[in-house]
Amino acid sequence: MKKVMLMVAFMVAAVAASAQVYIGGSLGVNTGKEKYVDVEGADSPTKTNFNITPEIGYYFDDKWSVGLGIGYGFSSVEDGDKTNSFTIDPYVRYNFVKWNSVSLFVQGGLGYSWSKTTPDDDDDPEYTTDKFYIGFKPGVRVDLTDKLAFVATVGNLGWETGKENAVEDVDYKNGNKFDFNVNLSSINFAMYYNF
Repeated sequence: MKKVMLMVAFMVAAVAASAQVYIGGSLGVNTGKEKYVDVEGADSPTKTNFNITPEIGYYFDDKWSVGLGIGYGFSSVEDGDKTNSFTIDPYVRYNFVKWNSVSLFVQGGLGYSWSKTTPDDDDDPEYTTDKFYIGFKPGVRVDLTDKLAFVATVGNLGWETGKENAVEDVDYKNGNKFDFNVNLSSINFAMYYNF
């Protein structure tokens, strides 16, 4: 907790020191029933997800900016597993087209995420997952006022590697994934305030 508070204090100091700084972030909540395919008589449990990712960034000029998002997420399946996750997501953004108050950009970033899952069944061990990723996302920025902007990214082109560790066991799984998608399930919305 002390490290988080120190990071927040650092962000506030950076905001106060520069007029080219923006802060903002995204917040997401969703809930719904998961459907089991080809399982006769199986119940459909409700799954709930929550995530929040505050961001701070710096504009070098009209084309280039850098930023950092630090996120927390929670997911829960009714009468099932519960997962807490933390992410650190630094990025570089390049605005390649601008029409009045609308800009199109591509964002390149790398990041790290850590999660801990607690199964509902007491016989199953808790486990943690570490993931590192690198990727590119297209996006759009709309300046609503001089100070307020709406930002959306959609899709991803990237690579991810991860390791799953059992807390009470020596077993683990490694995985690598190449990802390319542009679909409505991968849209992320954020609001920014420019200082």
